[in-house]
Amino acid sequence: MGREATTRQPGDPHESWIDELLADDGDDFDRLQSVRPDLSRTDVVTRICSGVVREARNHLGRAERLARAAERLAHATGDGYSQALSSKALGHIHYLAGRYPQAMDSYRRCQRWFRESGAEVEAAMNLCSGSMQALILQGSYDEAARDLESARETLERHGDPLLLARLTSNEANVLMRQDRHSEAIAHYESALREFRQYGESQDVAAALSNLAVCRVFVNEFAMALDCYQELSDYCTERGMPLLALRADYNIAYLYFFRGEYTRAIDAYQLTRKQCEKLGDPYHLALCDLDQAEIYLELNLTDEGSRLARRAFAAFEELGNTYEAAKALAYQAIAAHQRLERSAALQLFGRAQALFAREDNRLWVAMIRFHQGLILLEEGQAVEGRARTEEAMSFFRGQGWPSRTVLCELLLARIDLHEGNWRAAWECGRSAVKRLQRLDLPAISFKAYQILGQAEEGLGEDARALAAYRRGHEMLENLRSHLHSEELKIAFLSDKITVFESLVWMTLGEAPDEKAARDAFGYVEQAKSRILADLIAFRASALPATASGDTELVDRMRRLREELNSHYRQLGALSDPHVG
Repeated sequence: MGREATTRQPGDPHESWIDELLADDGDDFDRLQSVRPDLSRTDVVTRICSGVVREARNHLGRAERLARAAERLAHATGDGYSQALSSKALGHIHYLAGRYPQAMDSYRRCQRWFRESGAEVEAAMNLCSGSMQALILQGSYDEAARDLESARETLERHGDPLLLARLTSNEANVLMRQDRHSEAIAHYESALREFRQYGESQDVAAALSNLAVCRVFVNEFAMALDCYQELSDYCTERGMPLLALRADYNIAYLYFFRGEYTRAIDAYQLTRKQCEKLGDPYHLALCDLDQAEIYLELNLTDEGSRLARRAFAAFEELGNTYEAAKALAYQAIAAHQRLERSAALQLFGRAQALFAREDNRLWVAMIRFHQGLILLEEGQAVEGRARTEEAMSFFRGQGWPSRTVLCELLLARIDLHEGNWRAAWECGRSAVKRLQRLDLPAISFKAYQILGQAEEGLGEDARALAAYRRGHEMLENLRSHLHSEELKIAFLSDKITVFESLVWMTLGEAPDEKAARDAFGYVEQAKSRILADLIAFRASALPATASGDTELVDRMRRLREELNSHYRQLGALSDPHVG
């Protein structure tokens, strides 16, 4: 095996034998150990374990060879404390590589060795580090809660502010995984204050990264970008490429969340290459998962389905229940878009079971909504109504008006299906009134379309046409940052029905030359709007023509991005695939 450069500082007196450990394994390691018996010492194991952490920031392969060398040397010492350190180092490698069950085995061995060695504080530290995150990523929240309680009891007795801050950060991790973002932010901010004073580089970086993610979910985008910028600078200055990679991933996700699809796709492609280079399978799979969601939002079903399947296989192998469930849900959405409804229901059922195991009630309710929609399309209106009412009850209780409105609109569609025109009109009218306060064109145009259908059923053709025209206005307010005209066509493919309704009603209103002209105009708008959006995007990408315009242009761009993000988050269920 060839030698590889390491990241140690010049002049390290142990540089030679660390290079030897990095270069040898198997029989070669046995030979090295026989000629260098001085390596089997506790202080050497401690140094190697510290080197594992440094190497892991740059290359997991080298770090794993060091960790396995430390494990064998620790076994040779017969010292329990050394064996605890080496087990923790190997657990750290398993965790970074996404091998969470193996990580937990190593962390539990570490825990046992620390306790047998009487190292109470070190045992608590182990519970507050990688082992906690590995439990969270596997959805083992009850076990995580028990570990947190045990660690807090020990650390409060010893009064160590850094270790208590790490504990607080891990509590925030649990809250974030359960979508309790405001509570998580408070915990991360508390931990970050202590980390800046007492913590190590990785403590600060992890807290900044998680804090930025939480701020995205509560629409604090400027503060999220500040966190990402600080994180990027911090990691670059301290030579931590893996953590810088994760910052890049989160920035790509922020582009996605703000509706800047093209920039997001480009960012994910670059991040994916870095994941492959640095050996980070978890974030590699996350890139596939997020890009699958983008493609499904754009109705690029085949591409989205392929990436969702690949992401599911990766997360299933890594043992990430939450992410695997999302990948299954995206596969279900792709099946639904292909009109493979039975397959979609089956996949949604599997995903729902996994989310229930995660105690993620939001996603469980979202899937009930999806199931209600598919059941309606399958002609099972009674079952569809039951699923939709379950979802609406949860959303209403949690104070999510946009999701409540979507359930209300689906119930209106069920009423339309059953010919209950008055009930459908009442639901549609109620939804329109709610949406006037929410300012969500992505949902509003669908509300007006349903209202128009109800008006048609009641024989109110003039009011139906007015509703369709209003829905058309809402649709015209939608904008996405898409470079490709093909992407824009796909994006509109499930929204073209509003133009069809306008054409039909306009021609039905009065079969004269003006009506024909208006109908033809709507047909042309359905096509020309694509070009108009493309031109608008290109114009928005141009630099300011004068220095005095720069501030105004930047402000307009920021406002547009924030609007996109609000529309995407508040209207997260406006299409079956959004969540």
